[in-house]
Amino acid sequence: MTRKVGDVLIIEREKKQICEFCGKEEETRPYGKNEKEICFKCAHLPENIEETNKHATALINSVSGVIIN
Repeated sequence: MTRKVGDVLIIEREKKQICEFCGKEEETRPYGKNEKEICFKCAHLPENIEETNKHATALINSVSGVIIN
């Protein structure tokens, strides 16, 4: 589970959920419009990429370090 520990973001696999864009059960992140849970494939579609980048950038800019497990 992705979480913040102090000022560090630890990115880990998430449990599968229903993608609110395509409806498939996949690993999702809250990067969709209005922070809806969307899968990696849908997050990178042309109609979603701007919103995905906005959410991911805000999250990464809110910490001093990132660890990917």
